[in-house]
Amino acid sequence: MVAQSGLLLQFGHLYGDAALRQVALQLAGCVRQGDLLARYGGDELALLILNADLRLRMEMGKRILQTVANLAFETQKGPAPLTASVGIAVFDPCEGTSPDEMIARADRAMYAAKLAGGNTIRHDAGDC
Repeated sequence: MVAQSGLLLQFGHLYGDAALRQVALQLAGCVRQGDLLARYGGDELALLILNADLRLRMEMGKRILQTVANLAFETQKGPAPLTASVGIAVFDPCEGTSPDEMIARADRAMYAAKLAGGNTIRHDAGDC
């Protein structure tokens, strides 16, 4: 899960929505073929990464943070820097984990990243 809410809070929903679309377009260029990037909520994107070990999950999380950090969104007050909070969870059908539980775990990890000050990654198995 990826969230970006600062612009939404500062400039309102129209700017937040436009910024999230810009972020999604940029992130679509840095995911692998077969991965799925989708808007999940108001200021949240979800990325489903298939067949990814911890190293690859962390690499993708860092790539997301860097991609978002490199964006500057234009507002009526000038460019606004963007940040992201990344939460990672693993789906393991052998553990009996449902897709809904996996999403809830990713969401909790993302909120932990927000609480840690944002622009960081948290994994449902602990800090990364």
